[in-house]
Amino acid sequence: MSIKTVCVEPDQRIINAIIDYKYLLDRGYGQKISADIVSSRYILNSFEREFLIRCIHRSDYVREILKKKVSEKDLRRNVLIIDLMNVTSTLGAALKDECVYRCDDTFIRDIRGSKTISKNKDLVKKIFELIIDVLKDLECDKSFFVLDKNISYSIILMREIELIASSKGVYSENILAEKADKTLIERSREGVVASSDYVVLEKVLKTFDLAGHIIEKYRERFPQSLRIIDINSVL
Repeated sequence: MSIKTVCVEPDQRIINAIIDYKYLLDRGYGQKISADIVSSRYILNSFEREFLIRCIHRSDYVREILKKKVSEKDLRRNVLIIDLMNVTSTLGAALKDECVYRCDDTFIRDIRGSKTISKNKDLVKKIFELIIDVLKDLECDKSFFVLDKNISYSIILMREIELIASSKGVYSENILAEKADKTLIERSREGVVASSDYVVLEKVLKTFDLAGHIIEKYRERFPQSLRIIDINSVL
């Protein structure tokens, strides 16, 4: 699939849509109705609509998330609780040379989601090896991988990352949860949560953009043509 089919270009139409969408959110309108109104006005396709929902947020939300976001140095000797499918989705999109986006809260996200990544064994292995290599560099005291048990191949995915972590000398614990979001929020008191899920970010105490950190700091392991579109730079 070409980049053009999976990339929202921030032209004037999209910029105007972003401004109107954020205006509605800031005045108390919900995501769905705001996205419906803006999509109708600017004739957005489903991908552009999803871009708004995933990348643009209320102003008060953005301020709160920026207060919670920690830096790489804060992870040393700390506990990192990782939303495995969320991080895998963004890294998978980047490795497939799809556009990723630095959103208004500074987190880097993909748009297409993780529906097919778990079926691509070679891609999953590449992603997991990348995550484990980065965890070694971060020198976390302990890492937890949290995965929803209802996701297809969840047990296989957990076994795969456990094997890779063990082979590289990284200590981690795996949690197959009934509801991954709930578990991430509950365990957040123990350390820093790595996720870009806005529902999770809103309810945890500290957070780290692990996928964004990996994409930016380890660019040599991604396609040279990979584009990171910075939403804040066009507003």
